[in-house]
Amino acid sequence: MRTTSLRRRGLILAALLLGTCGLHAAVWTGGGGNADWFDPANWEPANVPGAGAAVTNATGAILVTNETAELASFTLTGGSVTFSNWTTRLRATEVDLQGGTLTLPPPFANNQMSNRVWIVVSNFTLGVTAKIDVAGKGYKSLNGPGAATPADRTGASHGGRGGRGASPVAVPQPYGSVVQPLAPGSGGSYESTSTPSQGAGGGAVWIHASGTATILGSILADGADGLRYGGGGSGGSVLIQCDTFAGDNSGLISVMGGSVPLWGDGVRHSGGGGGGRVAVDYALLDGTPRVRFRGTPGIGNADQNSFSIRHRAGQGTLHVPDLGMFSILLADAQFQNIAVRIANTNSWTVASLVVSNVSLTFSDPDFVVSVASDVRIDAGSKLGLYGELITQAGNLSLTNGGVLHVYSDATNGLAADYGARVSITGDIQIAASSTLLAYAHETNGGTPLIEAENVHISAGGAINADGGGYGSQTGPGKATGAAGGAGYGGRGGGGTVGGVEYGQVNDASQPGSGGGDVNQGGFGGGCVRIVASSTVTVDGVISANGLRTWGSGGGSGSGGGIDIRCNVLAGGTDGLLQVNGGGGYWHSTAVWYGYAGSGGRIALHYDTLSPGFAACIEAGDDNTGAHLNNLVIGRVVRHEAGTLWAPDQALMVPAYVEDLAPALVTVTATRPPAPCV
Repeated sequence: MRTTSLRRRGLILAALLLGTCGLHAAVWTGGGGNADWFDPANWEPANVPGAGAAVTNATGAILVTNETAELASFTLTGGSVTFSNWTTRLRATEVDLQGGTLTLPPPFANNQMSNRVWIVVSNFTLGVTAKIDVAGKGYKSLNGPGAATPADRTGASHGGRGGRGASPVAVPQPYGSVVQPLAPGSGGSYESTSTPSQGAGGGAVWIHASGTATILGSILADGADGLRYGGGGSGGSVLIQCDTFAGDNSGLISVMGGSVPLWGDGVRHSGGGGGGRVAVDYALLDGTPRVRFRGTPGIGNADQNSFSIRHRAGQGTLHVPDLGMFSILLADAQFQNIAVRIANTNSWTVASLVVSNVSLTFSDPDFVVSVASDVRIDAGSKLGLYGELITQAGNLSLTNGGVLHVYSDATNGLAADYGARVSITGDIQIAASSTLLAYAHETNGGTPLIEAENVHISAGGAINADGGGYGSQTGPGKATGAAGGAGYGGRGGGGTVGGVEYGQVNDASQPGSGGGDVNQGGFGGGCVRIVASSTVTVDGVISANGLRTWGSGGGSGSGGGIDIRCNVLAGGTDGLLQVNGGGGYWHSTAVWYGYAGSGGRIALHYDTLSPGFAACIEAGDDNTGAHLNNLVIGRVVRHEAGTLWAPDQALMVPAYVEDLAPALVTVTATRPPAPCV
């Protein structure tokens, strides 16, 4: 009782002090025995705060169900405030959250009133220990525009597409606005036999400040995790509109997708949720705010299989009006798995660029990153681009596990024959454990182009375009029947349902095609196109393999293309060039339900082959076994190997070449006796 009395005296003293400053003080006491903002008994003095009030809360839990009066200030040092209903908003000249939490009620269904945190203010401050936490407070499982049907086990979509579960079905497309995101995240799907308690979407937050918005604490709008047979929820939305944006690296805005736990059988059975959406619309910046933005997609079933990489959940989005928050050193986890759109420019010109411990993608296909000197992508970092990365007089190095993702746009009607480009005046060095990932456009077939003076892939490094080609049952070599394998360098498996050969032997600039069935077909291998004015050295791996079918009713993708044009081609015994087709699907004893894709194409346009060249070349499939001789109505239905083109006979040594079409390997007409290992 004494503690309560002292606390009450302190609140009254604070109210008197505010009164002497010409403000009407209102202190939350919770004396009415409930959480209702609009119950006078919960306030000291016993009135609902009116216009011009200075409101404070230290420990209590408050529920706001309608818009407040236009307060002079609202200060939260502890406790919580729950915003119920879509139109509820907190209105004040100053909002200072020094501690405590703003949140929402439990998740809602499509036919229920939705909720959001909505603040209209002159100046807003989120302190270091304060947070707005609406994680898992959006749509409940199976609800929302990004939710799938019950038995699909998919993660929900929003800013990024949800991940597939164990069932090979279509996943809903992303929804909502990139520029002005207001929608809550959607709930993941679940099987009807399980408890629908998993995977709610993240909630929605809207802060409209006519003055300054300062972010020093956390805004969490993450999707909730799924369970064994339930997908993760998608991230929600955070929209901040202000005149001036401020903050530092203690600030975090997160719209992650929900993940799925690894079950006792060692399998994640459902899909991860896609990331949500963030937009910060400011006129000015207070310095260079280092606020962190996180749109990490949830981990799910598709993350544990190499044949399903294109079905993993997608990252969330971030929209900003300019490049003010970007510097030549992208570090300190400022951007974490988020796709960035910049409103008022399509280029970024810097003297140099170091990417360290961040993961972001410039998602505008017209965006150009132009660097005067060197670019380094370092430890724990991923840089993605849909446009171009150009150096004027420098090198590109991927080191300590750094990753560069290059996504091609469609190329129809374009003067250039590429959909994305990495053009380096100097050298490209890909060190051990580092990777350049190349993705063709999955319906158009546009491919990225890599240009440099020298390209060196070190042992343990890679240029990887596996599954980066045409999508399921798409492309010029797509299968004509559900279980057929796709063709490219040869015909796909499955006899009459297999895809046809296409392209030219001496031009490997097209990606592989997708296997049969629009939902289960394996993606084709992508295309690695390198133009080097001097030397390409392959001591690591360059691969563009097709992916295996997703399930027993689909066919596998064909291998893609590797097209290298250089003065000198070199490579050691650790080197590998590989365009294998996806293997068939073995479903039960002695029965292959889905057929393999053909190998792809490799074209090596060199002037000189290094005398010590010892890299392996493969263009077959990722299976061996009885399926190579399967019969359907008496006819052979095996897939065919891919092709290799070179300007001379120097490569045609058995130890270097494996599983290539015999018609093109004139020195040895059969599989070499000492295949690559």
